[in-house]
Amino acid sequence: MLITTVSIIVSMVTITSVAVFTIKKQGQDDIKKYEAEELAKVRNNLKDLAYMAYGIIEKNDKTAHDKKFLEKYYGLRLKDATSIVEPILRANAARVKEGKATLSQAKKDAVDAISSIRYNNGTGYFWITDTALPYPRMIMHPTLPELDGKVLSDPKFDCALGKKQNLFQAMAEVTQAKGEGFIDYLWPKPTKDGLSAQVPKLSYVKLFREWDIIIGTGIYVDDAVQDAMETSKKDISKIRFDGGTGYFWLNDTTLPYPRMIMHPILPELDGKVLNDPIFNCAMGKEKNLFQAMAEACDNNEGEGFVDYKWPKPTKDGPSEPVRKLSFVKVYRPWGWIIGNGVYIDNIEEETARKAMSINDQVSKVIRKFLVISVIVLIAGITTAILFAKSLTVPINKLADSIRKINKEGIYSGESPVAGTVETKELGQIFNSMLTELRRGDATNKALLNELAEHNRTLEQKVAERTSELQATLAEVRAANNKILKSISYAKMIQNSLLPDSDMLKANLPNSLFLWMPKDIVGGDIYFTEILDDHYLVAIVDCTGHGVPGAFMTMIASSTLKKIINEDLCNDPGEILKRLNHAVKSLLLTNSEHELFDVGMDAAVCLIKPREKTLEFSGANLPLYCIGKDKLEVLKGDRQSIGYKDSPSNITFTTVRIAISDDMSFYLSTDGYIDQTGGDNGFSFGKRRFRLLLHEICGSPFSAQQEMLLKAFNEHIGDNERLDDVTVIGFSI
Repeated sequence: MLITTVSIIVSMVTITSVAVFTIKKQGQDDIKKYEAEELAKVRNNLKDLAYMAYGIIEKNDKTAHDKKFLEKYYGLRLKDATSIVEPILRANAARVKEGKATLSQAKKDAVDAISSIRYNNGTGYFWITDTALPYPRMIMHPTLPELDGKVLSDPKFDCALGKKQNLFQAMAEVTQAKGEGFIDYLWPKPTKDGLSAQVPKLSYVKLFREWDIIIGTGIYVDDAVQDAMETSKKDISKIRFDGGTGYFWLNDTTLPYPRMIMHPILPELDGKVLNDPIFNCAMGKEKNLFQAMAEACDNNEGEGFVDYKWPKPTKDGPSEPVRKLSFVKVYRPWGWIIGNGVYIDNIEEETARKAMSINDQVSKVIRKFLVISVIVLIAGITTAILFAKSLTVPINKLADSIRKINKEGIYSGESPVAGTVETKELGQIFNSMLTELRRGDATNKALLNELAEHNRTLEQKVAERTSELQATLAEVRAANNKILKSISYAKMIQNSLLPDSDMLKANLPNSLFLWMPKDIVGGDIYFTEILDDHYLVAIVDCTGHGVPGAFMTMIASSTLKKIINEDLCNDPGEILKRLNHAVKSLLLTNSEHELFDVGMDAAVCLIKPREKTLEFSGANLPLYCIGKDKLEVLKGDRQSIGYKDSPSNITFTTVRIAISDDMSFYLSTDGYIDQTGGDNGFSFGKRRFRLLLHEICGSPFSAQQEMLLKAFNEHIGDNERLDDVTVIGFSI
């Protein structure tokens, strides 16, 4: 009954939960879809409206920079201004004709009079040049008197017509062709603090033919831009949308707090810095609204959306702050941000209504399933009671029989076969199991007797086999000891091939010799020889390591001694050449029927202290030279010694370098560089080896040897040694 009750309750709860979850999930998806669609419509509408306002500003700005517009708009003003000075010129020219003044006196009087004339709030003035080409001469300039009398060929005047033509040259050309005209260019603007930086300017020039001079005046284009800005503010302030409640405002991009440029509804904000705490209502975190708008425009598109809360106008006055969405777009040439917005509280109200509808549906479903659950639960419990009674009596009898067998043993009786079909079958199965257990019991007793006999036989055989294995192990240990003694003796032989350490310290006191065979003996060896006042240092990396490598080092060492001491050869490149020929001859690698391919890499240095020089030759091994904080690698020849593919007549290059007192030299086989280790199992590497040498080169060589050994051991860690390691370092 408990199982039935729990099963019914779990089933109904599961079904109810799935139904409720499905309804809520579908409802939430519908709400999100509705909200997304409505917001997308609002966003697109706001963006389209903002683009319209942006287009108005862009059009006015382009018009303010258009030469034809400027000529049309300001041309008459410039011509009228020029008409002020023309009578002065004509009057003084008449004085010359009437004999009342000389030509030079008349020109001076006219120039003096014109130089003091100003208009347009003091920013407008006149200048006079002659018509000489290719470069005219300045006769009078009221704001830059230092130009008076100078030929105007300075490159700073190459600022006219948008193609960097000389400004005054262009003026002369247009007046010669038409007698008058307009020129656009860049020029400093007078301010109350002096002259500003160069700004766009449009000038009108006219030729006074009687004296063959040009008189000019101009207007600064930024004045036209200011007019365009005022026009744009007026045009945009009149625009309304969204039933007359929507409008545009303009603010600048100043941070941390922008300044209002134009607000059609709240004109008292115009010109004010927008740092009032009432504006701290944006992005759901009380951020300054206009600061958020400036930051939203700080991207490649120069636009963005800002979500905030703001009181909504109603017939009863402003409401509590409700959700509002604005779109802002920056017009970068002016540093203006165009903003508009709409209230979106209606979207929130609709989503809330939909959420309440979903909750009503969920409540109805739960009530229905509760009624169904009670009905099913009563029916299930009734059925369980009736079914239990048909099972309990025969099962109890069967249980009593099993308890007796468990207490008295498998031979104490049989189980009853009675009750329902299931309980009868259960009694038959248990009786069959008893029969098998009794049969198995007899079989087990026979097997135990047989197993005891086998155990006695097995113990005897194990003792005999153990004795044989111990004898064999003793023989193996004896053989292994012989091999180790032989290899240890071979190590003594190989050590005897190395240079005497006292001799090394006497002749090369500033040196280190790090020699670490992978096994007891190895395939690396270093070699030194004293030749009168010269020192010869060599390093050899033979094929393989262990005993085979050691045999190769003996060949290399003995051959080097013969080449140097008997053949009297001390040129590093020639030494390697002869070593290659000798190894190939000894190992028969020149034969067509050679059985193996072995060889070696080597490097040889001849040090001449008196001459302050070092000669180097390498066969696949480099020389590292460090001096004055600079590390140089002499790579040697890319050719090994003694291998089948090493030509018998190959020559090796000898490099001669000058030695200074602060230089150190290093030779190394590839065992140090190729050793794997670290966290990732990578090799030590050439670059890391060079950095290590550069780091330790300033220390004494005894300390350098310890640093090399420490760095190697830290790198290898618990990894296996891969090869023999040899490093030589020295300085003179």
